[in-house]
Amino acid sequence: MTAKTHSAKEVEFPLSVLLLHVSVRFARLFRCELDGESYGEKRPGLLANWSVDVCVVSRLGRFVLFCEEQSLFTIIISSGYGRSLAPVLEMFHRRREELARELGLCGLAPFSFTTFRFSKRANRHIIGGQNDLVYLLGAHLEDAAPPLEGGRLRKVEDSLNQAPMSYWGMESPRVALLHCHHASKNSPTIS
Repeated sequence: MTAKTHSAKEVEFPLSVLLLHVSVRFARLFRCELDGESYGEKRPGLLANWSVDVCVVSRLGRFVLFCEEQSLFTIIISSGYGRSLAPVLEMFHRRREELARELGLCGLAPFSFTTFRFSKRANRHIIGGQNDLVYLLGAHLEDAAPPLEGGRLRKVEDSLNQAPMSYWGMESPRVALLHCHHASKNSPTIS
């Protein structure tokens, strides 16, 4: 058995490698190459593992849902009708930075130092929950008028993150994220 080594970048910025478990639809639309070696892999730490899918809404375009895998906390990025991956990842990184600041997390690498790794989604539990969030997003946006950016999109995102998820055994993704953050702050770390 070989031990995994960590690059200097990973040691300096613990959250510099971001693992995105993506749907087939996302991989096809944004032409991202899947890393077969990271299939089913988990990165340690809050905000390090995300499940990604796409919701298409007529008249409004595509919306990419990035769901944090421990809590299903969702960040929504509008990609319009574009298929360029770089701007979507950059907007996601900005929102992730805001979330990290809100939670008081450190170790988030600058966008230019962040390595994104893509693998296929594997956890059926997470896929089912994310499918529900895609459906809820579509319902929220059904009658929305374009353009849907900034504050309006953030309100929809907040609504999704406050949706009850009783079948998951949690009040909402927002409450679950705060619970995960509290638990990670209070858990002993192994050096």
